[in-house]
Amino acid sequence: MGPDYATMKKFWNTETPIKKFGDFLMMTGCEQQNCADNQYVIFIDLGDGTINVIHIGKDATREWNLYREIDFLPPPFEEELTRMKSRK
Repeated sequence: MGPDYATMKKFWNTETPIKKFGDFLMMTGCEQQNCADNQYVIFIDLGDGTINVIHIGKDATREWNLYREIDFLPPPFEEELTRMKSRK
């Protein structure tokens, strides 16, 4: 994430519990009282250590990948991510 990591840390004020499905973890955090316009989602593939971070912002969605993009998310995580993105 480079310099964008500091921005994520600044706005990771409100978080949800960590979710696990199979070998995948999902974490979400957002800017307090502004989750709709400034939300982060982190996916970790425990099988190979791949980490994907997604920022769902007011005007755009941006993604960062460690090693590679996770090709397949478990259906519950994919559905939740789609829901989050569609709120824009």
